Parts: sequence; structure tokens; C-alpha cells
Amino acid sequence: LTKNFISYYLIMFTENFLRLPQVLELIGVSKSTLYRLINKGHFPEQIKFCTRIVAWRKTEVQDWMLATANGKVWRAQ
Repeated sequence: LTKNFISYYLIMFTENFLRLPQVLELIGVSKSTLYRLINKGHFPEQIKFCTRIVAWRKTEVQDWMLATANGKVWRAQ
């Protein structure tokens, strides 16, 4: 196992991050809609861990879901 591989999994399990397929399943939108929301500042930005690995903080996605469920527009902090 490489050092990057081990670091990636330690971060994902200890910090509660979500990968793209998980985010799309949770919020029920297409990939293009997700990135459109991000560009408008209406969805949390992804965190880039390395060249090919990005993830979202689970708590930020949950905050977005709560705001949306309550009829509010989530704004980037």
C-alpha cells in the first residue's frame, strides 16, 4: 500500500467525508447540477486531497440538506 492510499483512507474514515457518488445519491441531483450549484455558491465546495481525489465534508452536505428541506437557499460561508 502506498503512503497516499493509507493517508486517504485515514482521512475519509476519521473526518467523515463523502465522495461524489455518495453526495449525488444523498442530494438526488445530477453531476452537472451539483457543479452548477457549487459555481453559484449554493452548495459546499469539494476538498481536493490530491490530483484525482476530491470529497465533501459530511456535515456541510447535511447543513445544505437541512437548509433546502426548510425552503432556504444555502450560501457558501
